[in-house]
Amino acid sequence: MKFGHSLRKNFEPYLGAFVIEFERVMVVLRATITMILSKNGLKTDTYSEILMYDSTAKSLSDYYCAFIARFIKGYENDLPYMKEFISIVYDKLNEAYTLRNLLLHSSWNVIHFESKELIFFPERYGVNKAGLKFKYPKVPDERSFAKVNNHLKILANRLNDVCFRIEENKDIMVASFEGNEFVTKKEFEILKALHFSFE
Repeated sequence: MKFGHSLRKNFEPYLGAFVIEFERVMVVLRATITMILSKNGLKTDTYSEILMYDSTAKSLSDYYCAFIARFIKGYENDLPYMKEFISIVYDKLNEAYTLRNLLLHSSWNVIHFESKELIFFPERYGVNKAGLKFKYPKVPDERSFAKVNNHLKILANRLNDVCFRIEENKDIMVASFEGNEFVTKKEFEILKALHFSFE
């Protein structure tokens, strides 16, 4: 039986940190969507909360990118990087929630040793015409997990900056990267460099 990369007893804090950082990203997505709705006439946040209360991570990502695209509509020539920004953010969010589903929808098994050391390994199974099929996803070592968690934190911070810029301006900020940017070139390059994979 293959368990992929087994993780020892210090695994739990990394998984916990992943859950927290991932949810921070989701909070920023919801806040940005609500902010854009309020800029377009929504007077009570409760309505947007009702709309999104049971939204999956995938739905929130789709909403976010669609709302940002609509928000900048008509200003694409003044914001040359925004279309690519939206595409990159969509891809990064997709990577993040794919990894999230792998981690949170696996069954985590624990092996106890006489030395009181614990080994964790994930297990997933599906049902098809052949019966029950088990899979043992590869999971990271501590260094890889810490890197992914840090990238989630960076993603949340960068998207939060965009949310604040939307809040501060009644209309879309028409700017180039030479002046007061909507998304700075540095932020753009940071987002491109993020990875949410243990490969």
